[in-house]
Amino acid sequence: MKKFIADYEIVSHTSLKNAEEKLKYKEPSGRYEIHLSNLKIDPGIEEPLLSAQVIFEDENLQNARDKSDKYLGEFLGMLSLVMSLSFRIHKITQIIDWTPGVDMRDCRKYLTQSDPHIPYPILDDVALQSVSLLAKNDMPEPLARCIRWYARGVRALYSDDQFQSFWFALELLAQIKKKVDPVSDKCPRCKGDLYCKNCDEVPHHRPFPKQAILSLMKEKIKGNSDKAYEIANDFRNAIMHADSIKAVEEKHKVTLQQAVDIVGKTVYAVLISSFKGEPGTPLPLLTSNTYAHVELAAVAHMQLGNGKENKDDPKIENFRGTQFFIEVSDDPSKLGRKVQRNNE
Repeated sequence: MKKFIADYEIVSHTSLKNAEEKLKYKEPSGRYEIHLSNLKIDPGIEEPLLSAQVIFEDENLQNARDKSDKYLGEFLGMLSLVMSLSFRIHKITQIIDWTPGVDMRDCRKYLTQSDPHIPYPILDDVALQSVSLLAKNDMPEPLARCIRWYARGVRALYSDDQFQSFWFALELLAQIKKKVDPVSDKCPRCKGDLYCKNCDEVPHHRPFPKQAILSLMKEKIKGNSDKAYEIANDFRNAIMHADSIKAVEEKHKVTLQQAVDIVGKTVYAVLISSFKGEPGTPLPLLTSNTYAHVELAAVAHMQLGNGKENKDDPKIENFRGTQFFIEVSDDPSKLGRKVQRNNE
């Protein structure tokens, strides 16, 4: 097994009491070690940053990222519980082979850049006119709350947060629009009606919340709405019950982000259909093919020499000089190579 160090920036609502020191945490079972120090903590700064390093063992550099993300997420969750403060991974900058005695260290440098097409220059009077047409409708509080959950899902950065927001909106909408017609329970295996031998009949009752959601999806989804509901419900259970999301993805051959789009578009369709337009007046609307937030990502695999560094006791501060950049252009001929190296 090799030893690795993963270098992160953390958005934090706290900073180290002693700004000159570095805090070190060793996980009790010895799986990993965390080092914390202040990075950008000026008072009033929009996103105060801590520097965090995860030191751990793995077989190779290719798979190390998954393990370091998991370990750091686990640690930050416990730290949030202990301090009741917010900690969020901002970005990873590099993972380096940290094995003592190595002359040339394998390294992966990471760089991300926001979607270069944002902001979209499309906001105009037409959009405001559409808002005005919708606002002429009565807005009961339950419907207003659904819109807030939908908007929160649209702006959420991570797929699991998006899914939960959209699912909350869907649950509320299902209750608002729930039909009172009795329904039967279904067999979890074949999906057929469950039959009671003692009563010699199929029992019926008012729709439960999930049955109301299924009914709503049947109305708004073209094609196999039962399968769409099964996929969405499995992801919902995995997220809410801390089960494996990867297992659900493998089961249905669908990613979490695709499930987010299924639920989000269903909520959108139900919300829009809840409003009445004016006869003869068009209602222009914009829709998106996905709710995913796109960013450009690049990974550079390189080797770094120790230079004057003690190869048996390296310091991460001495391995941050090499930088690279992402250039975006519609004309590939205008793209050049930019590499900046400050360390020896």
